[in-house]
Amino acid sequence: MPTTNLGRVGFVPKGLYSETATYKRLDCVVYNGNTYAALKDTTGINPENTSTWQMLVDNSDATEALNNARNALNRANEASNSIPTEIQNEIAKLTDNNADMAEVISARTTADETAYPT
Repeated sequence: MPTTNLGRVGFVPKGLYSETATYKRLDCVVYNGNTYAALKDTTGINPENTSTWQMLVDNSDATEALNNARNALNRANEASNSIPTEIQNEIAKLTDNNADMAEVISARTTADETAYPT
C-alpha cells in the first residue's frame, strides 16, 4: 500500500521566541505574552510580522485582568490592615464558628447516612 507524506499537520510548541532560532512552518512561540504560529520557515523575523506569523492567542485581555486582580488584592490587603483589632478578632471568631458548624453538619450528615441508609 503506498503512503503519502503529509508533512507537518499540527502545531509544534517551541517556547519563548528567540531571534536567533530557526522556526519551521507550524512552530509555535510565545512572544510578549501572546502565542504565534509560523506560516513558513523563518529565522530572525519578529512574530508580530503578519506575513510570517499568525497570532493564535492574544493574552492582552488576560494580562489586563490579572493586573486588575492583583491591584484589587493589594487594595483589599491594605484595607484589612486598617481594620481595628477588635473587629478583626470578631471576624476570626465568626470564621472559627463557621468551621465548627461545618464539622457538626458533616458529622450529623454522616450519622444520618449510617442510621438511615438508602
